[in-house]
Amino acid sequence: ERLGATEARPGKMTAPALTLNATSALWNGNTDFKPVMQCTEVKALQPSSGGANAQERYRISLSDGDLFTHAMLATQLVDRVKDGRIQPGSVLRLTEFLCNVVHGRKIVIVLNCDALGSRAIQGAPQNIQSKGPAGAPPQAAQAPAGAGQHQQPYQQPYQQQQPPPQHQQPYSAGGYGANMQQQQQRLSGGKENIQQQGGNNYYNETKPSMQQQQQQPNYQNPHQPPPPSYQQQQYQQPPQQPNPYNNGHHQQGRQAPYQQQQQQRGSYGGNPGGVGGYQQQGGAPQYGHGGNQHQQQHQQPNYVQRGPISRNEAPVRIVPIKSLNPYLNRWTIQARATNKSDIRRWQNAKGEGTVFNFDVCDVEGGEIRICAFKEACEKFFPVIEVGKVYMISKGSLRPARKQYNPLNSDFEIYLETSSTIEPCVEDERTSSIPSINFNFKPVMALETMNTGSIVDVVGVVLTVDGIATIQRRDGTETQKRSLSVKDDSNGVIELTCWGNFATNVGQELEDACAKGEHPVVAVKSARLGEYNGKTLGTISSTQLLVNPDLPEAGRLRHWFDQAGGAQSQATALGQGSMGGRRDRRVQMEQIMEEGLGQGGKPDYVECRGAVEFIKDNPLFYPACSLQRNGRTCQKKLQMLGVEDGDGGEAKGWCETCQAQSIPMYRYILQLKFTDASCGRWITCFGDQGEVVMGMPAGELQRVPEGDERMHFLDRAKFAEYVVKLKVAEETYNEESRIKCSISRLTPVNYAQEASELLAGIQLLLDGGDNRNVRPRY
Repeated sequence: ERLGATEARPGKMTAPALTLNATSALWNGNTDFKPVMQCTEVKALQPSSGGANAQERYRISLSDGDLFTHAMLATQLVDRVKDGRIQPGSVLRLTEFLCNVVHGRKIVIVLNCDALGSRAIQGAPQNIQSKGPAGAPPQAAQAPAGAGQHQQPYQQPYQQQQPPPQHQQPYSAGGYGANMQQQQQRLSGGKENIQQQGGNNYYNETKPSMQQQQQQPNYQNPHQPPPPSYQQQQYQQPPQQPNPYNNGHHQQGRQAPYQQQQQQRGSYGGNPGGVGGYQQQGGAPQYGHGGNQHQQQHQQPNYVQRGPISRNEAPVRIVPIKSLNPYLNRWTIQARATNKSDIRRWQNAKGEGTVFNFDVCDVEGGEIRICAFKEACEKFFPVIEVGKVYMISKGSLRPARKQYNPLNSDFEIYLETSSTIEPCVEDERTSSIPSINFNFKPVMALETMNTGSIVDVVGVVLTVDGIATIQRRDGTETQKRSLSVKDDSNGVIELTCWGNFATNVGQELEDACAKGEHPVVAVKSARLGEYNGKTLGTISSTQLLVNPDLPEAGRLRHWFDQAGGAQSQATALGQGSMGGRRDRRVQMEQIMEEGLGQGGKPDYVECRGAVEFIKDNPLFYPACSLQRNGRTCQKKLQMLGVEDGDGGEAKGWCETCQAQSIPMYRYILQLKFTDASCGRWITCFGDQGEVVMGMPAGELQRVPEGDERMHFLDRAKFAEYVVKLKVAEETYNEESRIKCSISRLTPVNYAQEASELLAGIQLLLDGGDNRNVRPRY
């Protein structure tokens, strides 16, 4: 335990001792331990973008009692700051963290931590940036006897990252660089992080006493020149060797330009055999060249036995997809490709090109989408195969575009031509990576979800419709097929398959249902829509599996075949009240007060009121009665009049079907619907109009205009209904307005309404809020 620890504050939970020299170990990049440190400061950072979606970030200071360093908290830890678990004085155990260099500054990123308690700030910690790391790492306390001489190399990685300024005299390319590497090799037990290729064999073989002398001085600052006696003993002029850069000839006249280049190359561009390479400006002699100026001017550089130093090529550290964040400047993920799109062409004001994307999943279940444009698209599209595992690195991380990306990830990866994607061999680790990751939702739960949501469902196929051809707005055609899916929540929803899903998988399902089978389907990334209730539809990233090998599919198979699932009463979403969601009940004046329908998407609400007035023009329109794609067209006809041979029956021309059709009249009522707050004009179509008028539109059309027709309109007034309204904003003649139309209309059930009102009154008497008495409020 640490000595001199400050006593815990009264009333605060005690915490364990802080880890010795933890700050220095973090500064040197050590992530193989779980230090106990104290938070001394918490600072909220202003987001770079002032948008409403900007994420809150916090910077904290972590101390081991002697030194402190700054750290960034990951976004998932922000709540711990708000609820007080992380505050000045908190003692934390870092369980998951990263040490990176961001914009030339070292920073620790805390991904996860445990709060162990709180106490007074221990000691007077100093900033490690101003004092520099010191002391041994936390593991040094358990090191065997005699290991103290190896403590210095723990600080070398930091010192090597800070090249000395030009005006100082560092060590030359001689024995000190070799000595540093020997110490690191002995300390790591043969797992070198820095290797000298070729080595400085001359000094290692001809100076046996040098290793003993290397242990005597312990320089904390590698930029400070060694004593003259030390450099004269260790840094002698080596024998001249043939210069491979001069093709084996010693041409003194060609040395100066190369030496000038060495002065400009910095720490990694110096003499290949050492760590320095800097020369003193003004022509002063270098270390290791002796004290004879004449000898310095005529010496030949030796490049044969001085191999270049290899940069730190440590084993690749695989980062979980869930831990990816903008503060990671070097990362590698190992993931399996679960979905791959086709190459698409794009064109905008900035130019044109090609793009494709693919989704990946790692062993921890994290998912992310990877995009490749232009040259990167051409390079990586042939490489990616669905189902294979890859090591992916050197891509840029950007915020996910949620309108196109259904995955549960806040970021996307954009590949560049310099990015690397390497296939992996299937082994014990990669075999545990799932080929697809589902997040299934019960069918009945979809009723409460927003339209446009991307969901995963699994269910038993009840019925499959025939394939139909649909004409898009751009004039192209595509195929569609509808099927109904039921799960053990006793909900049924319609799934519309488009394109290849309708022709390939849809045909397989139709054949199975024709044989009396009811296969189980698992659907990933289907879009939730609203058409006479909630529906599902496939999109480009949808994946549809028939009878998959999943636990959920096996459970449904048993439920449907043996547990009575086939005979259980099911509720179609939007068409029943058994367990389904009822829309929020509002008054008519709330439509304007709350700005319903103005959020870029329609709002659905429920109102109870009465029909105050019905406009007599128009009441109905002639609709096309031809069948198109398995259903009646119902588009408005341009009437042509009566032709000979038609038996006196008029016909009309349908622009959609490009054919003549006998008209089928449908209601298009404009009625004023009023409740206790106010009245509002709403539109009522088709079957809902028949409920209001009490007769089909074709019969009312045959009633002569005038008093007889007005009689039926007056009869429909003042009837009370509970209506489901679709409130949406539309633009007409460059003017925006809110339009309300009836989606569902039912006469008032007075017994049910009275019981709900009584329950609301009782709740108010009890001091509650009656808006919460029913699911629709």
